[in-house]
Amino acid sequence: MSASIKTRVNSIAEGLNADERIKSKDILEIKYEVTESGTVTEVIAVLTVGGPHIEVECLRGVVSGQWSGETFRRGIESEEVHDYGKMLADRMESRID
Repeated sequence: MSASIKTRVNSIAEGLNADERIKSKDILEIKYEVTESGTVTEVIAVLTVGGPHIEVECLRGVVSGQWSGETFRRGIESEEVHDYGKMLADRMESRID
């Protein structure tokens, strides 16, 4: 596995675990996973694209990265990230209703 993608994902995960705010990141895109009934099951903050591609799955508490065909995922325990994802999920669900 490329040490570079692992290093980048770990760096972001460690920052978020150490109370670095998700809103302080340069979020390029927010993606939603939504059921047919309109329930948001995941909010994904895309941080980088191309090489590497790094995302934060806010509700699951996971930072994942892909680069040159390699992937690396790491769990995080950030209440702030979860709360951010929950806020965005609630907003999206209110638009769907």
